[in-house]
Amino acid sequence: MWKERKATPRGRSLMGSNDPHKAEADFELQDHILRSMTHSVIVCDLQGDILYWNAGAEIDFGYSSEQILGRSLALIYPTAETKQMRRDIEAVLSGHDFSGEWEGLRKDGSRLWMDIHITVVKDAGNRPSKILRVGHDITKKKREREANLHREPLYHAIGEAVDYGVWGCDTKGRLTHMSDSFLKLLGLTRAQNISDGWLNALHPGERDSIMAAWQVCFSEGKPWNRRYRILGADGHYHDILTHAAPIVDKNGEILCWAGLNLDASKLK
Repeated sequence: MWKERKATPRGRSLMGSNDPHKAEADFELQDHILRSMTHSVIVCDLQGDILYWNAGAEIDFGYSSEQILGRSLALIYPTAETKQMRRDIEAVLSGHDFSGEWEGLRKDGSRLWMDIHITVVKDAGNRPSKILRVGHDITKKKREREANLHREPLYHAIGEAVDYGVWGCDTKGRLTHMSDSFLKLLGLTRAQNISDGWLNALHPGERDSIMAAWQVCFSEGKPWNRRYRILGADGHYHDILTHAAPIVDKNGEILCWAGLNLDASKLK
């Protein structure tokens, strides 16, 4: 399924020459280049039957060239979108090349998203003869992007459910998120707080020891548990209990930190 379409100049010609020896050399060079590409390169005829399938396509979709050549391009379309293949071909033949996100289907039945370009290949007589598709897998990036779209509302909902909310920082310890409830307590804007404005609100007698302990915790990648006092917008110091832990990937590498602030005066 295509996410967007945009018109571009119609078609392109294959590299070639009227000299048969030169044409053969050009073809071998072109084939070598296509086989060496990490991008998926697929060529089909005007009916959607697959004529060329490079190593990148094998990796992305799971079909070997022996398994896929001669079969319909509909195999890599999600089941509900098989009719879309014909519409996509017709759109390209009408002069509308496509560049954008496209959802496909792997051999194992899983979905993938690709950033692709689809265009027409013309023969020596400048007539459409084939459809060329070049793309690369963006499934991981797309899922991360979609997860981020949900993450901010989730942070907000959780953060406002407790007195002083949640916070997060990057792998360098720089603040990336802070709940509105904590910003309200400090009387800071989001921009001021992200710029570490909250550090100035720490009790002067605790500031150095807190920051030193945080640096040790951060460098060792251990959970953070601390109780401290912070000056609120009301002119009074508030007792805060904060917990944080590193978020790691499957290899144990720290991706970011997530923390929770609580009103310690309400805890027994």
